[in-house]
Amino acid sequence: DVGAPAEPIGQIDANVANELGLPSNLQLFAGATDGTAGFLASGAAQPGEVNATLGTTLVFKAMSDRFVEDPTGRMYCHRLPGEMWLPGAASSTGGEWISHAFAEADLAAMDRHAAAATPIDVLAWPLVRTGERFPVLKPAFAGFCDHVASEADRFAAMLQGTAFVERMCYHTMQETMGGPQGDTYATGGGSTSNVWMQIRSDVTGSVMHRPAFPEAAFGAAVLAAAGHQQIPVMAAVRQMVQIDRSFVPTAGVRARYDDLYEQFCERVKQEIEICE
Repeated sequence: DVGAPAEPIGQIDANVANELGLPSNLQLFAGATDGTAGFLASGAAQPGEVNATLGTTLVFKAMSDRFVEDPTGRMYCHRLPGEMWLPGAASSTGGEWISHAFAEADLAAMDRHAAAATPIDVLAWPLVRTGERFPVLKPAFAGFCDHVASEADRFAAMLQGTAFVERMCYHTMQETMGGPQGDTYATGGGSTSNVWMQIRSDVTGSVMHRPAFPEAAFGAAVLAAAGHQQIPVMAAVRQMVQIDRSFVPTAGVRARYDDLYEQFCERVKQEIEICE
C-alpha cells in the first residue's frame, strides 16, 4: 500500500486529559496545512489522482511517488508520510467571478440554463483580477470573455471557460510530472453545483468524485486515525472517505469540447502576446 502511518509526536498531558475527560494515554499526532489535510479528505489515494479545490480560486494537488520540481516556479511540492508527495499549483481563476458579476442572480436558474446551453460557442477566461499564476504565469494577463446575447449565456460561458482553464492546468501538470492523470476528487464551493461538476467532467474528460465530508478537519482526523491504527495514510483515506457523487464524461460531447478547447488555447496565445 502507498504511504506510511503518521508517527506520534507525544502523549497528552495528564492534567489536560483530566480536564477534558480524555484517556490519559492518548497519543498525539502532527496535523498538516489546511490544503494538505483537505487533500486527504478528498478521497484521492493513488499516484496520479488529483484533488481540485474550486473556491475563489482553483487549487490543485496531485499525488506522486516522487518529488516533482518545476523550473518555471509555477508548481510546488508538499510531502506526505511514506515518501509520497503532493505536487500542486494554484490558479488565480476560480469561482470569484460569480460573486463579482452575478451577486444578485438566481444561480439555480442560471445553472439550469447552463445545463441546456453548453457546449456554448463563447470563449471565456473569467479572471476577476489582473494577473494569472497557473497554468500561465503572466502578471499582466486580464482574462477575456466574448460578446454574448444574454447574462444567462455569459454565465454558461464562464462556467465552461473555468473548466477550460482547469483542463489546461491538468495538461500543464502532466507535462511537469510525467505519467497519466487519474481521477479527480473535487472540493470547494464550486463542487456543490451538479451542473458545473458535469461540465468540468465533460470538458476535462476526467471522472470527478465529490466527497461527502471535504473539510480539512476531516483530513486531520484521517492522519490521526492512520497513526493510531498504524496503517498507511492512504489506507485510512480509503477506509474513511465517503464519496457523495461521481460524475462521468457525457458521451457525444467530447468532440465539440475538444474543438472549443483548441479555439480557447489559440485565443489564450493571442491574449498573452497582447499583454507582453
